[in-house]
Amino acid sequence: MLKRYGIIFIILLIISSLPGCTQGPEQGKPGGDAPAILSVWYSLEGSEEQELLSQLERISEDNNEFEVRGERIPEVDFVDYVWKIQAGGRGPDILIASRPLLSALYEKGGISPVLAEKSKALDSVEELFTFNRELYAAPWLTDVPLLYYRTDKVDSLPANLAEIWLTKASIAIPPPNTVLLSPWWKAEGGNLSLAGIPQLDSPANLSFIERLIDLREEGLLIFDNQALSRLIKGDVDYAISWASQSHILEESQVAWDCVSLENVLGKNGKALLDKTIGIANSSLEINSAREGAVLTVQEELLKIETQTAISKAGTRIPVSKEYYEAPQNTFRIEAAKTITNSWTPTGDLIEWQFIGIQDSTWRTILAGADAESELKKAQQSALKLLE
Repeated sequence: MLKRYGIIFIILLIISSLPGCTQGPEQGKPGGDAPAILSVWYSLEGSEEQELLSQLERISEDNNEFEVRGERIPEVDFVDYVWKIQAGGRGPDILIASRPLLSALYEKGGISPVLAEKSKALDSVEELFTFNRELYAAPWLTDVPLLYYRTDKVDSLPANLAEIWLTKASIAIPPPNTVLLSPWWKAEGGNLSLAGIPQLDSPANLSFIERLIDLREEGLLIFDNQALSRLIKGDVDYAISWASQSHILEESQVAWDCVSLENVLGKNGKALLDKTIGIANSSLEINSAREGAVLTVQEELLKIETQTAISKAGTRIPVSKEYYEAPQNTFRIEAAKTITNSWTPTGDLIEWQFIGIQDSTWRTILAGADAESELKKAQQSALKLLE
């Protein structure tokens, strides 16, 4: 009996002395540890999501040291879910979401200063993610409104919008909201707040929404989600729509061009940058080795080739300086001008929430409600946010 146990002991001793049995496997070698897993949580949907996942797969294939996995978190749950998970010591390495979501997480302390280098994005877009001189997310994609027109029907671009309507020409636009019409609204004196106090029921805001109603009744403004399609069909000679939708015209057979709305509204006609996506770091602590991998992923996502691929799949345009430097064309020049000369609220982050209140109010008024009373309700709703 003892002899049998002795034989078993010797066999086990021999096995344990074989290479690979007395030391842990090495990462990157056959039989070694699996590559590090990096997680990217995002709020993108549809074709943007599919292209993002494709890019993450490419990045994983190009880097043997780690694998990148993406997980979509619905926008409505994004802030609370990420914060709750991180409070438990878990969570993603990288966050990709719209400015309001990342700003809300930053306020909660759920985002650390971004690892990716500055200077890759247009300066105006970086301001969106800068608080107390600290960049807490890297700008990735955005969108701005432009004035499009048919060059085969418009001999020379009018000096201002009034000249367009003097000729009884119509302008097609998607159903209006603050960001889409921000250059026009701003040029007419529109403002979200003054010294931190909401101004949603100001005379200028009332005058602007009433002006939209009057122009619609005269047939000079046509609200249509397919505004550029109307331009292509020749129903109108002008359209105000998003820069990201220019591909609709590029794929058509019509002669067209575009211009920054500032050109026909004056120096105060600046766009509000709000349709912007950023890339941020989770506030969870990471070691130096993992930090390098996170930075690599962010740098890959910020490359102009990646931005362009996501842009073609979605409803935003790149923010990279490189994209607007070459090759230049009218569209890129005018889009860059609009982005560069844009504006952002100067007050606390809560001021951005006034935009949603105003948009909802505009929809109600354009559906037939009394403008003055609805704007007063909006003002009260905004004031409650300050309590």
